[in-house]
Amino acid sequence: MVLMLPKWAMAGTKYTIPVTLGKSMPPGATKTPVDLSVTGYRLAWAAISSGRPPALDASALTLAGRDYRNWRIWASLGLIEPYDVHLLRRTKHFAALDPTEKGHLNYALAGAIAKAYAAEKLGCRWLAHLSLAQTSTSYQAAFDPANPKRPDYIGLTDDGSSFFVAEAKGRVVLRSDLKKALDGKEQGKAVASVGGQPVAARYGFAVTATTARTGLYVTDPVEPLQLDVTARQWIHRYYRMMVDIADAIDRVEPAPLRQGDGGGPDADWRPVRLVVPEILREWATGDRDPLTEWDAAETLVALSLGPSAALNPDLTAFVAAVTD
Repeated sequence: MVLMLPKWAMAGTKYTIPVTLGKSMPPGATKTPVDLSVTGYRLAWAAISSGRPPALDASALTLAGRDYRNWRIWASLGLIEPYDVHLLRRTKHFAALDPTEKGHLNYALAGAIAKAYAAEKLGCRWLAHLSLAQTSTSYQAAFDPANPKRPDYIGLTDDGSSFFVAEAKGRVVLRSDLKKALDGKEQGKAVASVGGQPVAARYGFAVTATTARTGLYVTDPVEPLQLDVTARQWIHRYYRMMVDIADAIDRVEPAPLRQGDGGGPDADWRPVRLVVPEILREWATGDRDPLTEWDAAETLVALSLGPSAALNPDLTAFVAAVTD
């Protein structure tokens, strides 16, 4: 699949997203520096893989599936620009939107940054939208019938030992009532089980994006949780999702886009291709065990793709795409 990224995101520069920690965070999160250091490539990967897995990706409507993933990138990064080592909102463009439109963009950005943070700080490369479990025929999430609220994401730690749930909010300002709600994790408590395997935690993320800076608040009141799925099942389903995204056929190759006038040092967008290496495709079938093969696969994929590829935490990658 060909995806469009803003040119600034393809430079390999690491940007700092200041992080404020709430209570009960694990050692990986409290280790100095606590801030998230992330490339534009990493945010783009998080944007396309944190959205709800639509049937469009695996259907004949492949063009619509491609457009959805490109929309996820634009919604997360389209009105963001780098300034020094930070990422800021573009005043002119964002201010022109109405509150509902701003809410959509804030939600997408929150999901992307939450996934990038989980991969970097929480040892979780396989965070995915809750609907990945809801729509699977092999397993499902079970909910507390007394609680109508639902979290956004389910994560699996890199060693496959435990699951967690996460709620992501996007705001301009982190108000005290939202902070209190995240600390209480009411939506995370709605998941009564997702298989017999205990879940480690319930994380709450709040992303604030303004013209001054983009920041993140993370909290983790530890509570037990159960999921009706094994670690291997979750990973297999995760890579099935990534294969569906990558294999959406581009009937029309997108031309390089421009963001418009004024709004940044370089507003050009450029095409890249999402690659899912062969061993990951075998993991998607469920015939092999990613947990036992991970170390060897990591070396194999890095060597096969070469230094020019932007390797993602789940071993998918972005490579340059050439369009006419």
